Amino acid sequence: MELQTQQQVVLFMDPLDLWLQLLGVALLLIAYWVYRNFVKQPDAGINKAFAAGAIPLGVYILATGIWSTVTWPLPGPYNILFSDSWPLLGVVLISLGLASWFSLLVRIVFYAYAGLSLPILVYGVAIAYYHLTQEPELAAAMFILIGLAGLISPALATKWGRPIAMAIIIMLAVAAVIAFFIGISASFAHIPRWARWSPWYGKVVVG
Repeated sequence: MELQTQQQVVLFMDPLDLWLQLLGVALLLIAYWVYRNFVKQPDAGINKAFAAGAIPLGVYILATGIWSTVTWPLPGPYNILFSDSWPLLGVVLISLGLASWFSLLVRIVFYAYAGLSLPILVYGVAIAYYHLTQEPELAAAMFILIGLAGLISPALATKWGRPIAMAIIIMLAVAAVIAFFIGISASFAHIPRWARWSPWYGKVVVG
């Protein structure tokens, strides 16, 4: 009887370093938007400028998030944590950008963000519980802070809007610092790790 062996080839894409750094950028953008609209006097010009940056970034995040959700390019549970949550940020940035551009910010928008933030909070608790990632404490804190900021966002449209805004700004800023730290650290780890890698179709030698 002829024995046949099957070799499984796994192509592991690792865009997390870039995504984490873009996450830091997005969180700082949102924190600044909260500051200008609920701490200082709202400014229509600032909101339109925010929309011009937030919508294209949101489209990129949503597109790569949908791709990642469909293909699951990361190892096992990390697809649940990162691939499935990444497009939610794209949805938030696009909708917040459009709402800012057309001055359509109403409380129902924040309720939608609160709903989208719930799985982020759950994922943060799961990271801590299962000790996932190389920095489980930092990663869990990042997810939990983002989730909490979104969950309390409906209170921005109440009489407690200013103190709630300050709390959200602090949470988003701390989460952004964590995202930058993990993302930049991952970049310096991934570059040498992939130095000898070549795609399945081989290398092209010139000259």
